[in-house]
Amino acid sequence: MFILDPAQVKPCYVNHEDKLEAGIRVYGKAFRMLANYQPSQLKNAITHCRACLDNHALSIVVKNPSPAGYTVWLQSAERVGEAARTA
Repeated sequence: MFILDPAQVKPCYVNHEDKLEAGIRVYGKAFRMLANYQPSQLKNAITHCRACLDNHALSIVVKNPSPAGYTVWLQSAERVGEAARTA
């Protein structure tokens, strides 16, 4: 499990259940979003991430600058292209 700064991730698109979704790429692996948590809910974000890891799925927590909080991401098998960073 990682708690990453957004500067460490790159946007990409992932194909999930025949839908193209915005995702992130970290160390060459693509992830799709599972859930967002408020800044005060870091413990809940970590618990959600650990539950994925207990099921043998690679997941990460990313700290969000805006809106502030945390996002849990699950590794996706399919990555489809790069997404442009937005300012």
